[in-house]
Amino acid sequence: MQGADTITWRGVEIASSTNAVVQFDQASARMVESVPLIGSKKPKIRDRQNTSHQFVVGVLREHPGASSARQFMLDHAKNLQGLSAPADAAASDLEFSYSAGGSANFTLNHAVLNSFQAKQIGVSTLHTYTFTGEEIA
Repeated sequence: MQGADTITWRGVEIASSTNAVVQFDQASARMVESVPLIGSKKPKIRDRQNTSHQFVVGVLREHPGASSARQFMLDHAKNLQGLSAPADAAASDLEFSYSAGGSANFTLNHAVLNSFQAKQIGVSTLHTYTFTGEEIA
């Protein structure tokens, strides 16, 4: 996702023009139910008409020194762990704004942070976020 300007979730900056998005993956999955029927050799497959979307975003951040990189990594993890599900579901939307080849915005509605990983490499930190949400708007 070259040219990404900002990615925010719950008021936390995930990426901005000052750091590089080095990974951007998207996958969608439909909710399908397999119902075993008594006396039948085959289950009944039901499409529940629900789709969830998952985004994996990797962000590389440069820091003034190794100790400030480590401090940012730990502070950022601490800030993310304190975010629980808000009463207002719209407050958990994952917002993307970018200007590569023009301007565009999109939202992953009701996004949940499934996992977060951070790695320090010298004066850099690599953060990987996995979000799941209901709808891309």
